[in-house]
Amino acid sequence: MRNNIQVFGLPRSGTNFIEYTLRVNILGLDYVPLNDDKLFDSNSDDLIIRNNITGSVKHAWPSMDYSDYVIVIYKDYDKWVESIKRKDWYMYPVDYDTYSKYIDYGMSLPKDKCIVVNHDWVVNNYKSFLYMIENKFGYKVKDDWSQPKKRFNMDCGISWSDDNYIG
Repeated sequence: MRNNIQVFGLPRSGTNFIEYTLRVNILGLDYVPLNDDKLFDSNSDDLIIRNNITGSVKHAWPSMDYSDYVIVIYKDYDKWVESIKRKDWYMYPVDYDTYSKYIDYGMSLPKDKCIVVNHDWVVNNYKSFLYMIENKFGYKVKDDWSQPKKRFNMDCGISWSDDNYIG
């Protein structure tokens, strides 16, 4: 199975926020969370694959393997580490080299088929982000789009937590 647009990001980077955006605010797009059995390989030398305990494609290395277009989201390093530690997710590598390499993977994808965005920028420039998707990938934004106001639970952007994104 493939998505037309696939979301990628390290755990706790804002992938649920982007998945919600694609499912709720973009017309003609059927986004579904993808899993891949190869991502469960705990013997892999690849830190991202080895530590992807969910098998979720969105937390694998960014690639064009699962879609025609890609959105890679990341948080500033200090905020990302803080989020990982807040959830006690120490099974994920939090070193700067792995973090940087992940973003570099996203940046190396074809520029006409990939958007790489900072989480804070998306939250603060949501309308611009929506129209970036429309202009780059050709999918229309709903007239009555809505920006998430609360953070999501860990269910691919389906249910809300009590924590605010926007004050």
